[in-house]
Formats: sequence, C-alpha cells, structure tokens
Amino acid sequence: MSLSPVLLLLLLDLLVAASDVLPQPLCTSKACFTAHLERTTFQDAQDKCTYNGGSLTTVTDEEEAASVGSVVSRVAGRDAFWIGLRLQKGTCAAAGTALRGFEWTSGVEASPYSNWDREPASTCTEDRCVAVRHVAPGRDLKWTDASCRGVNFYLCKFPFAGMCGPLRLGGPGRISYTVPFSDVPFGHHSDFWPYGTFALATCGDQVARAICTKQNHTVAWAPPGPPCASSRERSCEYENGGCEHVCAEPGARCACRDGYELGEDEASCAPTDPCHAVPCSHECVAAPHGYACTCPRGLHLGPDRRHCVDVDECLLRPCGEHACHNTPGSYRCRCNQGFQAAEGRCQDVDECAGSPCPQGCVNSPGSFSCECFPGYSSKRDGRVCEDVDECLDGRCVGRCVNTPGGFRCSCPGNLQLADDGVSCVPEAGSVEAQATPTASVTRPATPTTSVTRPATPTTPVTRKSRAAGSGVTVFVLASVIPLSLLVCVSVAAVAAYRCSRGRSASRKKGATVDSYCWVSSGAGTWPDNVEVPK
Repeated sequence: MSLSPVLLLLLLDLLVAASDVLPQPLCTSKACFTAHLERTTFQDAQDKCTYNGGSLTTVTDEEEAASVGSVVSRVAGRDAFWIGLRLQKGTCAAAGTALRGFEWTSGVEASPYSNWDREPASTCTEDRCVAVRHVAPGRDLKWTDASCRGVNFYLCKFPFAGMCGPLRLGGPGRISYTVPFSDVPFGHHSDFWPYGTFALATCGDQVARAICTKQNHTVAWAPPGPPCASSRERSCEYENGGCEHVCAEPGARCACRDGYELGEDEASCAPTDPCHAVPCSHECVAAPHGYACTCPRGLHLGPDRRHCVDVDECLLRPCGEHACHNTPGSYRCRCNQGFQAAEGRCQDVDECAGSPCPQGCVNSPGSFSCECFPGYSSKRDGRVCEDVDECLDGRCVGRCVNTPGGFRCSCPGNLQLADDGVSCVPEAGSVEAQATPTASVTRPATPTTSVTRPATPTTPVTRKSRAAGSGVTVFVLASVIPLSLLVCVSVAAVAAYRCSRGRSASRKKGATVDSYCWVSSGAGTWPDNVEVPK
C-alpha cells in the first residue's frame, strides 16, 4: 500500500512534533542553534532556553540570520518561532531605528540588522514580542511582532567559549555526540561540537569515550584519539587514517596545514592562534586555556562572555545638570545654552572672548553681561554706552566743559581752580585773596525761600462781604489823602512865611550880599538876631 504525499507530510509533522528538540542542532564556530517544536508563550520559551544554558536566539547580522534560517528550513510548513526580541510595556515603538525600539533579552547590543515583514504595532501599553517565519518558500526569515501572551515554537541559542572539531575514527566504528543542552545523542556529522560535548565511539565490541574540554591553550577532545585505531588496522586508506588534515604513510601519521597545529589526540588540528576563528564580537586575547574576549571602552562582556554590551554611562550623570544621550560605547552631552561639550562634559562658553560689549564684559555661567565705564550710561543691556553730560548737574562753581567719560571745570577772572577740582578761589596775591579769610571758595548754597500761602478762610466769602470790604478801603483812602494834602500845604506856608521875614531883616541891616535866605530845618535854635514872631 502506498501513501499519498499529503499523508506523508502529516506523518512527518507528527513525528517532528513528538520531540521537543529537533534531532539535528546547528553549530557554528561561535554558537549552537536549536529549534523547539513546542508551542508556548514568549516568557516560558525564554525560561526554558535559560534553563538549558542558553537564551532565545538573536539575529544580529546576516551570518546569524543564515544559521537561524538553516535550522528553521528543516521544519516543514510556515510556523512562527519566537526569537529573543521584545518591546516591554511602557516603552513605545520607535520607527526611526532598525529594531523599532525592541531590545534583545540576552542583553546583546542593538545592531543595524533587521528584516521586518511589516511595521510593528505602534503601541506603548502592552508587551510585544517578535517571531520569525518563512513567508514564502526559498525566502529568508521575516520578522513579525505579536502579543507576548500568544504561543509559538521557539529558537534557542547556546554560545560557548570554544568548539571541538569532529572526532576522526582510526578504524571501523561509529560515533555519537551528546551536547550540553540536550540529553539526546546525535549521530550526524557536524564541523563543530561545543565545549562540554560528550562523544561515544563504538568499535565492534569495544567502546571509547571522549569529552570536548580545555587543553592547554585551546579546546580539544580528551583523551586524545583517534578512537577505534590499532597499529594493525590503521591506514590512510580508511577515513584518511583518522587525520583531520593530512595523513602520511606508513602508520597513518597525521599532520596539519599551515596556520594549524596538531592536537594532543595526534589527529585533530587547531589554529595556531586560538583567536584565528574570531570567536569574540570585538577583541580576542589568547589565554592559557584558549582565549578571552575583551571589550573596548564603554562596553562590557555580556552573559555569553563573547559579545560586548553597551554601558549606559548616562546613569553616572557625567553631564551634570545637562541632558545626556547614551551612544554605543560612549555618550554625548547635550549642553544648555551658553555651554559647549568638551572632554565628556559641558563647559561654560566665555562669551566675552568674542568682545560682544563696547566697553566692559563680565562672563557668568551660561551667559554674560555688559558694563559701561564710569562717566557713561548703559543702554540696551549694556550693548550701547552713552557719555553722561555731568555739566547738566552743575558740578562746577565756575565754567564746566563736558568731556568723553568726564568733565573739566575752569574759573573766570582772577579766580583759580581749587584742589577739589570744582570750586574757585582767588589767585595768590590778588586783592580778593587778601580780603578773603579762606582760600577755598565753595559754591554758594542756593537760598531757600519758604513762601507760605495764606490759609483759606473756612467761612465762605459772599458778594456782600466783598462789597463791604471794598467800602472800608475807599473810606480809608478818602480820609488819608486830604490829610496828607493839608500837611503839605501847612509846611509850605510856614516855609514861605519864614523866608519872607528873613528877607525883610536883611534889607534893614544890608548885611547880605546875595538873594539867598537861610531856612532852618527846625531841628536847631533860632539865631539871636532873628526875632521870633509872637
């Protein structure tokens, strides 16, 4: 009875699904990848990978994408597999970056590689995780985001400090390998077996065992092989005599090509430089038992001890009160106005170095201010300095001449400038100097005249009262004027009478020689020869 192709595919899917792990993991010089055919949530898948010593796989470059694609291609259909890329709740998707704001759960640094099938959901309110699948036969894996609570198959990645090559049989037999992350032995051929792999060789009725472990400066099988070899049966004609590179007769002696050295098993070959295979993401340093990965400044080794993870220097607040932007391997300060980034921090800019002020400049943190010299006034925040005319304040006693930034006093006539520079004093030897008790002449104080306005009467002044006041004034003037006229007439009459009497007396005696008469002021006594009228 023959089975239809459709039924065969269904049976194959059932057989594959019966096992949690695919029978053939894929190992490269840096890591091993496994596909797990158990539908589970993202977090449960991550926990299971971690329990076995790995993590949900990363896909950071074309090389890793090819390895993961090779593992997934062994599974029929277009099922989705979780990879270790997640956007945590509270973090928003970023359209301007390759990973769209998602991060690798293993702590690996974000890389520029991505292969989205469609743009992820623009959300910040739930956890979003990424799965990969073949959208079409023969095409590379595409990334799609989904809720982390959904269920999918998953892919694990197991990085290792070193890899062993396949064991070479020295005679008839077969070998099976059990890797550290699985209890199922694998009998297929692989160019790389991870550190800690257990090998079991069956040679007829005999059994040989070996383990991939550290040997001197590298990772190799111990004990050295090849297994299933005997001096009678060993020959280069059977599987190259168990030699990895070159087999030479007689005795099937092994040798290595240039750049490699023979291992302790006298069959396998390892690079002379343990860093030859470039197992580190950045720098590799040869160590006594293999190699050690190191990271440049700003990075540190991740959990796999091979990849370098960025250090967030901004957590240490290197920029102080200024904004800090973390960058791969470093950071960048975004300085406030008036500061500039220099030597990893924000330093004050000396704006005064550019001479922004016409006269004086004072630098301050993040800013500056302009000042004017004495004798000038500031305009527009000190950007313009105008001369002050001190002469308007009357500072000089004599003459005043305004000068740029100051003034000059001078004195008129026989006066000279005093020591105070503003007062005038008489010159030495002048009449004013002899009459003046002091040589210092200060500006006379301006007299202050206090004029008090008559208080306004509280009683209102009516038209009748004003008329009465005017009548009193007219009456007084009418009385005073006639009296004054009467007095003047009386004085004139008395003077005329006295003058007439005087002339008569003079003619009688003939003593006077002119026509003048003497009129007494009335303040003295009459002359003896003048008769006083009775």
